Amino acid sequence: MEAGPATGIFVVVSLYSLYPRERCLVTEDKQRALIARYTYEEDPTGHLLINFNDTWGWAMAYGEEVPDDEIEEVARLIFQWGWAGLLYWCSEKNDAMRSEFLDNNRCIDFVRHEEQLIASEPSSSKRAYTKLKYTLGEDDD
Repeated sequence: MEAGPATGIFVVVSLYSLYPRERCLVTEDKQRALIARYTYEEDPTGHLLINFNDTWGWAMAYGEEVPDDEIEEVARLIFQWGWAGLLYWCSEKNDAMRSEFLDNNRCIDFVRHEEQLIASEPSSSKRAYTKLKYTLGEDDD
């Protein structure tokens, strides 16, 4: 069976978007702890190195360091989108890097489209009624 673009409906429920006032309660320590769930063993220097082994290709060792000035954004992407948010962040940092695995690319595409929608329409009330159609995985062979 040949792989093609994803079809179907994705439903994402985000506490971040449901309770935006909670953002102010997130400290840098909590942000680091959230990111640390996806890192290699704790680095004694305090650096956060996200473990992307076997993410972009089979048997590929890969880690991406989170600079201090990006901790808040990475924590937001994890909180809002989970692993898909991390895939998107790393892809964006590396010139829209694609994975060998189509499911990872569909996650990246989904978050990219939703982040563009959020940027174009900040009001969640208005976004709820915004009609939008896109295809996931359309750039993959």
